[in-house]
Amino acid sequence: AQLATDFDVMTAGTAAQARAVLAKRSVDMILSDLRLPDESGISLLEWVRRTAPRTSRILLTGTARLEDAADAINQTQVH
Repeated sequence: AQLATDFDVMTAGTAAQARAVLAKRSVDMILSDLRLPDESGISLLEWVRRTAPRTSRILLTGTARLEDAADAINQTQVH
């Protein structure tokens, strides 16, 4: 809610919902968790990289595995 006063913040609970939002409008940044209910955040951000390359991509995770971080960087060029 804090960001909503300065930015237009949209939320999605699944990768499918995020894709539906991005199909309707462009966004400057997407923030995703690594583990989504319907697929991995890496898969979602890879799709965003291909379909909206100017959108900044940020991946968060509560599980720190070096393999996940390496995959995210190599596949999606996340921040």
